[in-house]
Amino acid sequence: MGERYRRKIVQDISLEHTSIISSDTLSSGSNESLTLTPPDGYIYEIQNMRVLILAPPSASSGQHYVLMYPMTVNIPVIRLWSQYNKAIKYVYGHVEAADNYNPDNNEAFNDMVRNLVATKDYPLLIKYFNDTDVDQTNQREFYFVYLKRRI
Repeated sequence: MGERYRRKIVQDISLEHTSIISSDTLSSGSNESLTLTPPDGYIYEIQNMRVLILAPPSASSGQHYVLMYPMTVNIPVIRLWSQYNKAIKYVYGHVEAADNYNPDNNEAFNDMVRNLVATKDYPLLIKYFNDTDVDQTNQREFYFVYLKRRI
């Protein structure tokens, strides 16, 4: 019986990955919402991620930024922010490009990434804001590595 139980546990959890890519033109002063939603009966426990967003082309003022909201739409726990002429880039444990990020040190930021979760009822909400003076025509790329666990 113990062997059968052990096999069932292994079958109910897997390490998986997915990409969320938005290539729609995003008007100046607007934002978009993307979600990471597991199937019913599962939870995604984020293990790592990659974010790549180039600066809006030809922008001359403003900023652009990403906020992530797990289990709520009221309180973001991840923020990556850059001036109009700089990219936003987080690659597997290291903030490579961002003028400001919160949590505000790399270790705390990585801990927060590993605490991100998503369920069908409460998907991970990702919001990108283009508060520059031009449209954002570059794509926004998010890549997640997560444990898919049956709940």
